[in-house]
This record gives sequence, C-alpha cells and structure tokens, in this order.
Amino acid sequence: MKQDIIQIQGLAIFVSVGVPEEERAYRQKLLIDVQMEPQHSFDSLGENLSLTADYDQAAQKIRTLCDSVSFRLIETLAVEIANLLLSEFLIKKVMVRIHKFVLPDTEFVAVQTTRERSH
Repeated sequence: MKQDIIQIQGLAIFVSVGVPEEERAYRQKLLIDVQMEPQHSFDSLGENLSLTADYDQAAQKIRTLCDSVSFRLIETLAVEIANLLLSEFLIKKVMVRIHKFVLPDTEFVAVQTTRERSH
C-alpha cells in the first residue's frame, strides 16, 4: 500500500495561548508539526501543484489563524489547525502536533490530533 505524506516540521509561530490571563498576555513561541496525506498520490500529480497541498500556503494559513485568535488550550488550537487544513487543501487526513515550552524542567509539552475528511 502506498502512502504519500507532506510534512511541515517545527513551524515556529507566536500565539496568545494559555489558561491564565498572565500567560495569554504575551505571544508564546510554539512549534507545530503537520503531516498531510493528499487526496491524490504523488504518482498522479504530473507536476500540478493544484492537485496537492501547497506546504507554503498551509504554513501561511496556520500563521494567519494564530495571528487572529487567542486560545486558552493548545488542544483547541490543534483541532482548529486540522479543520482549517482539511477545509482548504486537497488532503484526506491530517495530523497536527503542537509543542509548548511552559513547564519548568521539561523540554516541552505537546498535544497531537489526527482528523480525516468525512466521506
């Protein structure tokens, strides 16, 4: 079985996120990983960008979302990003992982969600 994946790894964004207001008072750096499974196999693209997910456009749309909204939970942000990508690109499945650097004595905390296009 073939599986083609488009991946964005470690997209650095700055977003207002956190449960306490003090945490949302400033933009925090998050790292976002995205894996998108396109609707069309790489074999069938024929160099046609419109048949696949443009990773530059995907990154820009994620940045625009993060610039426009404040979030309390990174879980909510992960779902919003997944839904945005499913609605904007020719993908059948997306995985979003968000790394947040907030806990002392830890490298990071992370959440991950996977969503599929309903048939």
